[in-house]
Amino acid sequence: MLNSPCKTLPLSQQDNCNIFVNNIQQLNAVVEKYISSIDTQVAARKGHARGSRLAFIHHQRDYPFMQVERIEREKLRAVGLRNRVAALEEVRRSTLSSNVNVSPLVMPAQERRRKQKDQERLLAERQEELERLQMEELSLSKVMQEQQQLIAKLSDSSSGAAFS
Repeated sequence: MLNSPCKTLPLSQQDNCNIFVNNIQQLNAVVEKYISSIDTQVAARKGHARGSRLAFIHHQRDYPFMQVERIEREKLRAVGLRNRVAALEEVRRSTLSSNVNVSPLVMPAQERRRKQKDQERLLAERQEELERLQMEELSLSKVMQEQQQLIAKLSDSSSGAAFS
């Protein structure tokens, strides 16, 4: 048994302390058996015991980092799948509203084409509006220029009439 401060405690605490120490020793024995079984398994795979134990220890040390990388990959995959499902749901809603029967594999391509046509139509509308507004601006600038000339003529003629 381990040398422990259990001998200086009262009897009931001494018993509890001894039980605890026995449990720790049993746990230590189980861990040793586990490590030895791992050593034999790894040695059987690689052919030598010392290097295999070190490899196992390095593997155990790197295991949390590998788990983090795996979790991050799975998160990205889940986000991608969620986005794909959201897109398919949107396509289904649009196809259900138009009562078109389309297979789920074709829907994303049709949705892209529909969105592209919508964008092209919107662009054409905006270009027409831009041209119309440019023409209106040109027309208004001509009217403004004519009005300024008329104001200038009237102010010249009224000032000239007042002095004559």
